[in-house]
Amino acid sequence: MNKNPDPLSAEILVMGLPSKIQEFPTRVVIGNSQDRISHLPDGILCHILSFLPTKYAVGTSVLSTRWKYLWTFIPNLEFDDTLLFTAEESKRHPVATCFMNFVDKVLDLHDVSYITNFSLKCSEDYDLSRVDAWISTVMKKNVQELDLYFFMNYPIALPRCLFTSESLKVLKLTYEITFDIPTDAHFPNLRVVHLTSVLFQDGNSTQRLISGCPVLEVLVIDKSGIDGIEVFNVCSPTLKRFTLSCCLDNLEDDCECTFLVEASALEYFELTDIVQNHYTLTNLCSLINAKIDVLFCRERAFEILQGIFMVKYLSLSYFMVEALYESNKDFPIFRNLIYMDLANEDYVGQLSQLSQPPETACNQDAINKLLESSPALEVLILNAEHVRLSNWSPPQSVPGCLVLHLEALEIRGFKEQEEVMLLANYFLENAKVLKKMTIVSVGLDVEQELNISKKVLSLPRGSDNCQISISNKALS
Repeated sequence: MNKNPDPLSAEILVMGLPSKIQEFPTRVVIGNSQDRISHLPDGILCHILSFLPTKYAVGTSVLSTRWKYLWTFIPNLEFDDTLLFTAEESKRHPVATCFMNFVDKVLDLHDVSYITNFSLKCSEDYDLSRVDAWISTVMKKNVQELDLYFFMNYPIALPRCLFTSESLKVLKLTYEITFDIPTDAHFPNLRVVHLTSVLFQDGNSTQRLISGCPVLEVLVIDKSGIDGIEVFNVCSPTLKRFTLSCCLDNLEDDCECTFLVEASALEYFELTDIVQNHYTLTNLCSLINAKIDVLFCRERAFEILQGIFMVKYLSLSYFMVEALYESNKDFPIFRNLIYMDLANEDYVGQLSQLSQPPETACNQDAINKLLESSPALEVLILNAEHVRLSNWSPPQSVPGCLVLHLEALEIRGFKEQEEVMLLANYFLENAKVLKKMTIVSVGLDVEQELNISKKVLSLPRGSDNCQISISNKALS
């Protein structure tokens, strides 16, 4: 390989580098100490350079003859067109042309037969044939982790050679990428897949990918377009973690899709959805941890929880709790559930976009009904700001978990209100084995904080071992 780039190539490789780096002397003297880094073995220096964006790794070639070609042996390549020039420099240079030439030259001079990590971030419109060539070159070097980000005005179709990679272990695709998986796709070593805002060709695209991944363990689908897709399949006997966040770009659209999820090894499931989707969850017998935040659901809320009844750790938004209560159906029994977080607020900021925002609080009776369905619960987290307590009175029947198992309780959003104090009193009095209650107040002054502390500490306790902790969280 030619290791003597012409003057134009040299300019391409160092363009955009800070002037301080370009003027760096051969040997650096700091006080009475000399530069010892340059005397480290090549392997260690390459390892250090591999943590830098490629622009800066290449920039070290101007330091001295010792550094001239070290970067060509690094196993990680990270290209980001937003780093090529400063904002001022971008006005003087054609960013797209310079970036394409830079990537071409780096890949040409790169002298390693393998690539551990390859990251490509493009925020400009580029020649698709050259982008295709970059990816194809990387695939020939047995890349293990591939991270592609395209924020362009037209979608990118991935080269077919990518879909039969035997070396790939991690695949991350973001933005304008058409996700069209061929039927013969095969990734024998692919374990982690992240798909963010990609364009699914059809509902079976993901399943074709999964079918070609015999060791897949992690799947993340975030805000990706499913318009026009009626059925979306995710079926894997090896999948351990699945995160699904449906597209929120058009909150008012009447979009409806059925997600079929079957994963016997699944241990973690996270679902965030604000559109009208259905979920069929089957054979999730290994599930340990679930985080569910689904809006406008009712019937859908019930069908989701039916599929995760075996979970041990559960986080639900108050939308989910209220929807379950309004469905007028018997809650599924969570016999394994020991930890429940009902303070999930991921969607609160997005609800203002809706023409008819939903109720931002759930009924305390709904929470009580959920507690009755969680007989082994040990830890409970609530947010009093999102619980409707007006005209609420303690239920005559106390859930069994309060009497027998609840050991830790956290109430957030605590304010100096009679209804909130009544709620705290209810839990303190009936939680017979409670070890710790944590009160987190919001936006209170010192006097209000002291008043709350006095009132809470004076409440009767059903457990002699209960410790009460009170803290204040200032309003942001």
